[in-house]
Amino acid sequence: MDTLMSLQVIQSEAHPHIQNQGPNGSGSKEGLSIYGLFQPFAKTPQGKALLRQYMLRPSIDLELLGERLDTITIMLLSNNIPTMNKIVTLLKPVKNIRVVVTNLRKGCSGGVMTSGKLSGPHRTVWASLCTFLYQIMEIKICLQEIVGADRLELCRKIMRTFDSGRINALGKHITDIIDLELSKEEQRIFVRNGIDRDLDQRRDFYHGIESFLSHVAETIARDIPMQLEAQISVVYYPQIGFLIAVPRISETDHAQYEGPIDQPWERKFSTEGYIYFKNPQMRDMDEEIGDVYGQICDREIEIIQELVERVLQDAELLETASDVIGELDALLALTQGAQEYRMCKPTMTDRNVLKIKGGRHLLQERTVASYIPNDTDMEGGSGENDNTNDQNTPSMLIITGPNYSGKSVYLKQVALITYLAHIGSYVPAQSATIGITDKILTRIWTRESVSRNQSAFMIDLQQMSLALNLATRRSLVIIDEFGKGTESYGKSPTIFITYLINHLIVYYRWRRSCSRYIRKPRQSRT
Repeated sequence: MDTLMSLQVIQSEAHPHIQNQGPNGSGSKEGLSIYGLFQPFAKTPQGKALLRQYMLRPSIDLELLGERLDTITIMLLSNNIPTMNKIVTLLKPVKNIRVVVTNLRKGCSGGVMTSGKLSGPHRTVWASLCTFLYQIMEIKICLQEIVGADRLELCRKIMRTFDSGRINALGKHITDIIDLELSKEEQRIFVRNGIDRDLDQRRDFYHGIESFLSHVAETIARDIPMQLEAQISVVYYPQIGFLIAVPRISETDHAQYEGPIDQPWERKFSTEGYIYFKNPQMRDMDEEIGDVYGQICDREIEIIQELVERVLQDAELLETASDVIGELDALLALTQGAQEYRMCKPTMTDRNVLKIKGGRHLLQERTVASYIPNDTDMEGGSGENDNTNDQNTPSMLIITGPNYSGKSVYLKQVALITYLAHIGSYVPAQSATIGITDKILTRIWTRESVSRNQSAFMIDLQQMSLALNLATRRSLVIIDEFGKGTESYGKSPTIFITYLINHLIVYYRWRRSCSRYIRKPRQSRT
């Protein structure tokens, strides 16, 4: 983690808006970092997540790194750039289908939960599924137009995974049942007409219920005395049933008519202008007709549940396709980054070498007016007592110079170029030959905290100890101003040397005081 923070591979920072600074880091955003440079190029949630995993988990598998670099190389061909841009556009509306499938298993098919809020019908799992199925088929067609796509393992995986027959059949089955346009207008999931006969009959009755209720109201009004002049109406409320609405007498709590004297109507509730009643005829209608809207909703739920079971039969196909789309999106993000930041393809080798020509620091060059590229030429041995490396090529570099001359930037530049090469990305250089590096160990940044009962110098020593203990012949160790934490008002080397000598004197005095308690081994007499 010290290496990732000191090299600024991943660096989150608090959101500037105070309302987005949640206690669980929900308001954090990516700051100036390597991942922050490539993140905007990823369009899908799964692509952004996989790109972050690439940054956090570099690889030493030459075959895997070669596949990623070959994908970037082919996508950057001049003939393929228009098609690549079209694929990027197709990726924008694609959602993470693993989340959609999880919502279907939970029974949440009405809307997708985003940031604790239920999204609208245009963001339902069905809309996301239909968009996903359509987009991946368009992406498959576009990939067939890529020159050299048959040589890429990723493209072959997409052709195997995206089963056109099953995907088209699943998409047609969803659109035949769910009317997405009416769902958006009705603000709920709407099942198409013609799917179920009983559902269509209930809908027809519900849509023509106003004329039916008007006829019932006219029948009831015939039994009301003419002198009362009561303007009654019959209404229907879901889950409540059929009711008689009678106007209220102004400034009283009585209706203009409340039923026959010998059999008054049952009062249910009242509003500012009307009082609502039930009589035997309304109860008979409740029993014979029932809750029409509730019956429609129940039948729609049954049909949607059958659709859910059908979709979940292809859950493995959907999840695999979503993962492959995330892999494609992450590699396209690296491709667009290579194009945007003028990066070159590194030559990955099993030799223990590090040769960089015209190397640049991706973050530093974005903050200065001009950046001067630098070269690096290092080579390590293949084992102990090995003399196979070039005697004129060093395995260690010591960088000296005045303050603010770029020593730290150069050290980080070498480490970042090596790091980017091991995630399968192009590197900011004119050319680069990178040997497989098992570890990148740094002593650059002192992470001090009041919770650690250690001095800054002790923290530096621990970092150095860890780096030296973990380093192998294939490790890249970056040390920047070791011991600078011992001073607080300057960078005089005399102060550091004096401090170190004093510590050594105290250490040897302690060793001498303890030597009397150490039993020496007896020597055999001859």
